[in-house]
Amino acid sequence: MDKYTLGVDFGSLSARAVICRVSDGSVIAQYEQSYPHAVMTDFLPDGTRIPAGFFLQHPMDYPFALEESVRGALAAAKILREQIIGLSLDFTGCTILPLNQKGEPLCVDAAFESHPYAYVNMWKQRNAQREAQEIEAVIRRHDPAMLKRYGGHVAPEMLQCKVLKTLREDPEVFAAADRFIEAQEYMLQLLTGNAVRNTSMAAVKSFWDAEKGYPEYLGEVHPVFEHPEKTFLRGRMVRPYESAGGLTERMAARLGLCAGIPVAGGHYDAHAAMYALNVQGGEALMTLGTSSGLVCSDASFREVEGAASAMWDTILPGRYAYASGQPAFGDTLSWYVQNAVPQSVQEAAEKENISVHQYLTREAAKLSPGECGMVALDWWNGNRSCLQNGNLSGMLLGMTLTTGAADIYRALLEGISFGMRRMVDSYREQGFDIRVLNTCGGISFKNQLLMQILSDVINLPVRRSRNVPAPAVGACMLSAVAAGAYDTIYDAMAHMHCLEDEVIYPNSAQAETHETLYREYLLLHDTFGRGVNPVMNTLRDITKKAKEQ
Repeated sequence: MDKYTLGVDFGSLSARAVICRVSDGSVIAQYEQSYPHAVMTDFLPDGTRIPAGFFLQHPMDYPFALEESVRGALAAAKILREQIIGLSLDFTGCTILPLNQKGEPLCVDAAFESHPYAYVNMWKQRNAQREAQEIEAVIRRHDPAMLKRYGGHVAPEMLQCKVLKTLREDPEVFAAADRFIEAQEYMLQLLTGNAVRNTSMAAVKSFWDAEKGYPEYLGEVHPVFEHPEKTFLRGRMVRPYESAGGLTERMAARLGLCAGIPVAGGHYDAHAAMYALNVQGGEALMTLGTSSGLVCSDASFREVEGAASAMWDTILPGRYAYASGQPAFGDTLSWYVQNAVPQSVQEAAEKENISVHQYLTREAAKLSPGECGMVALDWWNGNRSCLQNGNLSGMLLGMTLTTGAADIYRALLEGISFGMRRMVDSYREQGFDIRVLNTCGGISFKNQLLMQILSDVINLPVRRSRNVPAPAVGACMLSAVAAGAYDTIYDAMAHMHCLEDEVIYPNSAQAETHETLYREYLLLHDTFGRGVNPVMNTLRDITKKAKEQ
């Protein structure tokens, strides 16, 4: 009988389970289950108002979505459960939650159901900028070379930044928490019964080093950070493609799988997608969803501005893995559609029985580059690439009384493309020979105009994956290695990748206009992002004070 592995991609709004054939990576079934609580930004389940800037999830949504998606995929696959030889997960990150001494999420305790910090702190919650700056200052004094592995700055979504903010703003939650772990690691514990931590996640988002462990000098920030591996970051370390343990009898019964099959350590979603698209030398991965990611690898270390991580052996064995990203990509377009689109546009889209995004994309496609007369800064949720500043905000420049909805949408499409170009350029400036962008994510299939703009702006060919959840396919590869079906992750990538041959090429006729617009974007980028005009930080402070009154 054919052998299969199961990968589950835990995204921002849903979990997607995929079943892949081990021999060739064919996706034979997939199933998606939305989270009942989605993303909580206004109220907790008990009605408690959530502070501004918080993006929370309910941890009990994860096991529910896991069970529903896995059982749905199994029903669609119509194979014997004995044919599934391994399981793995990928997750957004850094997405963390506090656990009590029983290993349960703290928010399930009635005493903490009204505490926002007791819930899941999502990857997109980036309000720990002050804490990030404090931690960065200590690292810069003791080990400035470390910052080179994080793009020169500490990002506010790092695990210690989030923990420090919890400690300060809700000491009750911190005192009651036995551990703070990635949501991915919570699910591994649920599946295997083992308290484990992921080496790659720890290196990328919590300053862990395979030889040195955690930097003891962070105890200067707060004593709890001196030896976190003995306290709130306890757990046996496992690699992404190693087994974290066998599936427990209880979880096997819930999922409809065989007990004892290996559960691989897994990875962050964008990193798992790198396996799925077989991204190696001369290529980069571009993940396009609510946020975006740019991931590539190299045999040597290079100091890349804006690389949120540049780590040895975290994705591909024997290579440095580099990752940058935009914390709002599709989210920027969604913000406009949900909050600022005129009623006339909504009515026109409804009349044609298409989505507002589809309507605006069609109308924006009628405009030439620059015809909208605007340029946008893509910082609707801060910047986590070259500037690493969660306090930065979005900008639309050039609006007039004749500006229409399609003009704004076109400017936003170009703005997020310029943001991606800035990241690619930071790698090019350090000698990376990137010749093609391999891309995946829902937007890559939904918005052909955006794909063409990206290719034009960056001036590189863009090659898409098959229309499958690429991170989940990557998770399938990790579980195939953990189960012994392949000796190395490289072997699994060669046989199971989901990369297509379809390529989108740059339109050279539009290159000059895009270059002119990009230069204006860079001028705004440096003016408002590098301290020349700190108005965005000032506005953030004014808003915070006004809300506290």
